Amino acid sequence: MSNADTALVITDPQNDFLSPDGVTWELVGKSVEANSTVENIENAQSGSGTNTYSEHGVSFEYPGELRAAEFGVFTEDANRFNGVVTAAAPDASTYFSVSWLPAGPEITRADLQAMLEDSFESGFDEGGPTGGQGSIAEASSHGGLLLYQSWSQPHQGDQGFGVAGTTECESDERAVLLSVLRAQSAGGSPERVQADFQSLVDSLHC
Repeated sequence: MSNADTALVITDPQNDFLSPDGVTWELVGKSVEANSTVENIENAQSGSGTNTYSEHGVSFEYPGELRAAEFGVFTEDANRFNGVVTAAAPDASTYFSVSWLPAGPEITRADLQAMLEDSFESGFDEGGPTGGQGSIAEASSHGGLLLYQSWSQPHQGDQGFGVAGTTECESDERAVLLSVLRAQSAGGSPERVQADFQSLVDSLHC
């Protein structure tokens, strides 16, 4: 079995089957305990593989040890037209974030650059990027334009390294902002976050 082409699907594990307080425990409890079912599910969910987010016409992968939450940008809840998903470590030492907004049929390089610059203005902790902000670089993402920029700054008493970028979902007129942060204590370095960011971009489908 290869991690490259194998997925783990956990379908609605319920307390009625997995908990000693559940109504079916008398029937299934011995099997659950003998096979360490609950522990195996927890280990699988916190493993070093990847998780996939796929909702609202947006799909991407993020490290398996992170936990994801979604919410709206202009609305309370995420929907096809606007949303943010942030997958973060419990101590916030690492996060992967993807947000999407309506962009219209003729999104330009200037539009993507303005979105990227706005994210830098609003997204930094107090004090700004003390370790420097790289120049805006340009690449291709699934046939569309990708603009991205690296940075570093203090992060919760540590040094944080990050990359943020903007691209477009050409099929349905949305702009997407992607960002990655990893603190030095979590293995963060300019090279590491660049590799993290590239993995996020490569896995993005919208």
